[in-house]
Amino acid sequence: MIAVINGSYVHAGYALSVRQELATSLGELLHTIARSLSVVEVGAEWVSRLKLFLDVCCPENSRFFDDVSLSKKSTGKQLSVSFRGIPEMIQALWLARRGFDEALIDCFSCPSANPLFVNGGQGVVSQASFLRPELSLASSKLIDALHFSAWQALRRICFMLNPASGNLLDASSGGLDLGLIQVPKRLQARLDQQRLLSGVRPFCMGSSASNGIEDCWTYGVFLVYQLKEMIALVREMLLEEAAVAEYIKRVERGEKVKYRGLVEEAGLLRGLRYD
Repeated sequence: MIAVINGSYVHAGYALSVRQELATSLGELLHTIARSLSVVEVGAEWVSRLKLFLDVCCPENSRFFDDVSLSKKSTGKQLSVSFRGIPEMIQALWLARRGFDEALIDCFSCPSANPLFVNGGQGVVSQASFLRPELSLASSKLIDALHFSAWQALRRICFMLNPASGNLLDASSGGLDLGLIQVPKRLQARLDQQRLLSGVRPFCMGSSASNGIEDCWTYGVFLVYQLKEMIALVREMLLEEAAVAEYIKRVERGEKVKYRGLVEEAGLLRGLRYD
């Protein structure tokens, strides 16, 4: 039993535990993007290109954009790269997820223990099957892809609150109303915090222990922890993005609405708590 525990299964099992939350966050990403597209001037041609990417990466989720493609027409106004680059971000994120899944399959398809018993337990091999650098690298790539998607979400929020998008500055109704001027500042701080916590790549440093016998490792469990934190940040960003889009719609209709209430409402629908 100790030999099996010393294998790679703690690392791989921890990584497996984040797959459902990851899948949930990816669905929320597409749903939120569709909501944001409804408050900016996006052309039908661009939406068609987006759906081509979705048909390759995640055809089951292209339905989120059906209403967008029917309701918007080309205006000639240029969107920010955070909007125009949505197809490329989705492709990068789905490829990173696929690599993560493939690395997990490889881990659970190979025996791993330390020491490794062979020949029905008659022999013992000193080896390093407990190392799973491919899973660490796949986790690292996924963390980077999620960083990019969080950055895009923040910039989409900023663009929606910019008159260049065709919306009111900071979604303000005028007078003493400052609208959502503080929202991008707070989210920028959250993004920068996560960049500090998970900005170091796994093999840019290392050391040794046990008089040089244990002289390399993969930071696997720590990277999965970073991945979980990154998924949580992306979900938080998307929650705020959806609330901003909804706030803009209601302000333009002349409604009086509290932003925090929209965030809490969206959070309850997604099973998230907003502190």
